[in-house]
Amino acid sequence: MAIRQLDSALRNALLKEDGFVYAHLVKFERPRAQEGEKARRKAEDYIYLTDGSFDIAFDDGSSDIDGTDNGSQTYIANKVQKVGSVAETIEARATNYSLQIDATALDTSLEDSFTITTTSITSSEDLVAEGFREGDVVELVASSGSNKGKLARITSFETDNTVAKVEALEGALSAETATYTLTFKSPEVEGIISDRSGSGYARYINRDVFVYKAFINPETGEIIGEPYTLFKGIIGGGKLSEDPMKGSTMNWNITSHWGDFNRVQGRLTSDAHHRALDQNNLPDVDAVIKPEYTKDLGFLHSEQAINLVAIYQVKETRTKMKMKRKWYGSKKYKLVEYQVEVDREADLRFNLEAKYLPVVYGINKIDSIPVFVDTLNNDAKQVFCAYAICEGQVGGLYDIYFDDTSSICIDENDSNTRSSQTAENTIDVLCTGRADRGDVITPQSIASSNRSRAPMSGYGRGGGIYGWYPGGDYEAFATEYFYNDPLADASIGSGATSQGAGITHEKGTKFTVPIDSVMQFHTGKPNQKADSILLKNASNFKIATDYYDGDDPYWGAQHQLLDTAYLVAKYTIGEGETTIPSLDFVVRGKGINCYNYDFSYADDPAYTDTASNFNIGQTVTIKSTAGDVVQDSNAVIADIYNITNVEGDTETRFRFKKCPIYHQASKHSILLMVQMTIT
Repeated sequence: MAIRQLDSALRNALLKEDGFVYAHLVKFERPRAQEGEKARRKAEDYIYLTDGSFDIAFDDGSSDIDGTDNGSQTYIANKVQKVGSVAETIEARATNYSLQIDATALDTSLEDSFTITTTSITSSEDLVAEGFREGDVVELVASSGSNKGKLARITSFETDNTVAKVEALEGALSAETATYTLTFKSPEVEGIISDRSGSGYARYINRDVFVYKAFINPETGEIIGEPYTLFKGIIGGGKLSEDPMKGSTMNWNITSHWGDFNRVQGRLTSDAHHRALDQNNLPDVDAVIKPEYTKDLGFLHSEQAINLVAIYQVKETRTKMKMKRKWYGSKKYKLVEYQVEVDREADLRFNLEAKYLPVVYGINKIDSIPVFVDTLNNDAKQVFCAYAICEGQVGGLYDIYFDDTSSICIDENDSNTRSSQTAENTIDVLCTGRADRGDVITPQSIASSNRSRAPMSGYGRGGGIYGWYPGGDYEAFATEYFYNDPLADASIGSGATSQGAGITHEKGTKFTVPIDSVMQFHTGKPNQKADSILLKNASNFKIATDYYDGDDPYWGAQHQLLDTAYLVAKYTIGEGETTIPSLDFVVRGKGINCYNYDFSYADDPAYTDTASNFNIGQTVTIKSTAGDVVQDSNAVIADIYNITNVEGDTETRFRFKKCPIYHQASKHSILLMVQMTIT
């Protein structure tokens, strides 16, 4: 059995079974706006509370991000009503902890003429009778005044509770006598109901909470040894409860850091979730992940039950009796065959439902999430589907599986078996290339030089169109969007290649087996445009024509699926096909900035000689372009190779055996503005 690492004085006191009382010390990160993107972890960034009956001073040994010691802090007494139990296990799993804090003082305020000094606030009223307590954080609210908006914590009361001794927070108080509204502002209570439209609003979710357990000598009131960490976690949620008989309480749910591993990440393929729609079906700009999402209608049809009938024509052989009359009056009959064109139906049923988009790193096989299905109004055998794949931006699409069968041959044996169709048409999915030698789907051009307009009428609600479309291409009119028509199906190529990019952004491919299909891939760029295949047919969809009556365009330029890697497929239903296949995708995921951890650097053609002039194992000189100064004269090339970046471009990289001196001296994350010559 493991023994908790306790302070020796505390361990000895427990072993001797000396009498003690204990208290929980809660260090609660204030939900407030931080300086920049990173929490500073300064002492004033936290609130210090305890369920003990008197204030307790404790130094937890923490420091801010600059290394400055935070020192000893005073934990305010009687602020925590109840704490939860801690479940300990040898398994690495998420555990929860609860804190219950008195919220009786919520909304307490007093308007009065206050005499303010740097250490006190004096009122004509009894502040305790008005609802204020020791340890409360208060704000001085007024339309003007030198102390407008300043915060202070009440440490004690004097002179019949008309004088509050205070400790200023976030700026010293100024001496003055003026009319203010003194408002309760303790963030551990009212953080959950703070006005999100306020300039100083900050979310309370994911704020750090530390809980220490202190053992106290009941006779002297001194802490025995050192308090130990009982629980450390982040805020997972909060609930404000009010009961006329029991008062008001604020309940915080704290989860351990393992909670991040259990939490479902990513976005839902739901229009309401993506655009943060409110009860009036309008986007909430304060709740949406990105402001651009409020106008992105890409998931508008992602939660529908669809029953379509695809009608296609086949040749059917029939027989009939043919009569031939002879010259002497007799008749002769024979059976002859003939062909007629008849209609056949394929019943297509789809239950589209919202799912979480996975986040992909490296190369992974990913299931598809259908977010759009429809047929052409005047040609029911043409079926269009859009599949969300994962969070973007990703590097490329390597392979497509039809009904769990790869379109890239696995090895030589598979290539010999599935690369061509048999006379009996027994191969369900034809394959090209070979995965064992690194082949991937060849990216084919989809866009033609012809341009078309997609209407954007009826959109621009709440500020017009120009302000929201990132990188928009409007040319002449704000109500029209121009795009390149897709190529004719016959002009689109197919096949596999040994180049490692796969299908890159807005490229595609074509298949004939198991079903005639043309596909276009979008890598999930933050400003990607709507799919051209769907835009070209937006005015001719069956459901749009017969059933859709929404206010937003059924499909148009604002259906972008921002930050979402997705693929659009156009299927042509033919003879013998009763449904469309299920798809899986092999994706090269999001790029990771490795900051030259392996001492490899991209070849910059502006400053580096031709890559072919260098060899592995060669010693080279690295110079700065400014003044042609030598920065490293003994850099040894360990490797030279090409990679394909997320934009689909190939770049040459040089890897050195050790970190170049230039890099060490400048402390840059990447090697910039240098030229390399052979020593």
